[in-house]
Amino acid sequence: MTPQDVGGGGANRLRPFEEYPQSGDLQTIGHYNYDTGLSTHNHSWQQYWGSDRSDLTTDLTWFVNDLAGSHEFKGGVEYSDIALSDDGFCSTGTPNGERCVEGVPGFFFADIEYGGTLPFFMVEDYGLTEAEYTGAVSTAFLQDAWRLTRGLTLKIGLRYDAVTYDDNEGTEVADMDKIQPRLGVAWDLTGNAKNVLRASWGRFMHPAALVLPSWASTQQTGGGYWYSCTGAVPLYLEIPVSSAEECAAAAADLDFPYRSDNEGWDPYGWILPPWEIFGSEPSRVAPGLRATYADELILAYEREVGKRSSIELTYVDKKTRDIFDDTCNGNVPTPSVDAECDFYVFANVPGLVRDYQGFIVRYETRGLDWLTLLASYTYSTSEGNVGYTQYAGGVADVYPWHFDNRYGYLSDHRKHRLKLNGFFNIKGDWTVAFDGFWASPFTWTPYENRIDNPEIPYGAHYLEPSGSRDANNEYQLDLQLSKGFTIGPVRTVLIGSVYNVFSAEQPTNVCWHISGCGEIEMGEPTNWQTPRRYEVGFRVEF
Repeated sequence: MTPQDVGGGGANRLRPFEEYPQSGDLQTIGHYNYDTGLSTHNHSWQQYWGSDRSDLTTDLTWFVNDLAGSHEFKGGVEYSDIALSDDGFCSTGTPNGERCVEGVPGFFFADIEYGGTLPFFMVEDYGLTEAEYTGAVSTAFLQDAWRLTRGLTLKIGLRYDAVTYDDNEGTEVADMDKIQPRLGVAWDLTGNAKNVLRASWGRFMHPAALVLPSWASTQQTGGGYWYSCTGAVPLYLEIPVSSAEECAAAAADLDFPYRSDNEGWDPYGWILPPWEIFGSEPSRVAPGLRATYADELILAYEREVGKRSSIELTYVDKKTRDIFDDTCNGNVPTPSVDAECDFYVFANVPGLVRDYQGFIVRYETRGLDWLTLLASYTYSTSEGNVGYTQYAGGVADVYPWHFDNRYGYLSDHRKHRLKLNGFFNIKGDWTVAFDGFWASPFTWTPYENRIDNPEIPYGAHYLEPSGSRDANNEYQLDLQLSKGFTIGPVRTVLIGSVYNVFSAEQPTNVCWHISGCGEIEMGEPTNWQTPRRYEVGFRVEF
């Protein structure tokens, strides 16, 4: 990259390089998170993409009545040819608002309210040319629904999936497959459909998606996270800045790139710490990558407890294994201290798992013509060391910083959940619907980063097992009132809704950083439920 307005000269008034906080608790996109305060901006990325999918599916069903009971044999094959055309990600703020152009940088600003300074952060990202990524999914399956007796049915199945992905140059980067056995049973215990026992076990493959080869694209963007001289330098490097010349001189002493910005947001300019420069080395996919899969066991008992009413008890155990994620190239095949990190590799990182167990009580009734009601209670644990919404980034990147304390409760964990929803039908074509829930406290984990420990390369280091601390519970009730009018063949329904009737504003996230998030202390709320709001509409039925 070629910085603009490179400064020079001046005495080094900064602390020794090894003592710099280096990123501090600056929370932004990528390996950081927006938790330092209020952030408002237009969407920061341009995306141009198109997808194509061609499917061929066929199956055959064969009924047999006199073979130790009745059977419904079924078999089939499926083939899908998939393609993604993608310009990749590039920033908004390109010259004259142009579409993504290879080698041309775009910029966006994170106008985070931090210490009274706006903006705080500028992201520079270089565009890419359009690329196409392709894949193919092949499937074959056999199954038998075997009715041994009138009240006992056994389901046996076997499924095979194979998936391949090609990068933007047409080179195959992944070839994954999995044999998936499945078994299920349904038993009418009393022969009158009032007591039913069900059990099932199956293996389910996660074939990933075309995002995998796009991650391994041979063309990669460059750029970096620029720090505001006005905002970041005094906060993080502990020097006063009163002019563009002073900032340029400080940057030169540090051998940091310095530049002004296209919009003139910070008159003193911007500096680019070396730890915030995007690498251009493409990520790669490890040879022999195995498909992620889940083994799921479900046990259920359902009993009729009145007219058109039932109660169901269910136990669920789900274990997800062979999870792959990106990690430093030196961690393949075995993560180690001081492993090389010249580029990232998507691999089945040892030890990455997700485990879910849940016990569910469900009650459903339509016993009254004017009432439909569904209520449930769930007691569950969701544990693991990798999750789609896991906070604080850097999962399985640099060993041991991004591996420590990762196993524990995941972000979707709630020990207790209550749900209640349904509707009343009232004379005159009126309907009142309701939907409510209560959930026990969500969890969080204290972490440190470079402001606390300069040895941390980037991202976060968990100080306790994931989800070690409880925050607060959540609840909400939504109501809807509708009235129908029928004129000839047309029925019109007017609808009014109130969301969060009690205007509950429970926190939905807290600050996890041991040094706090700006003026917010660790453990204090950073996000809340949306308060009460209203919506009106109509529906026309022909």
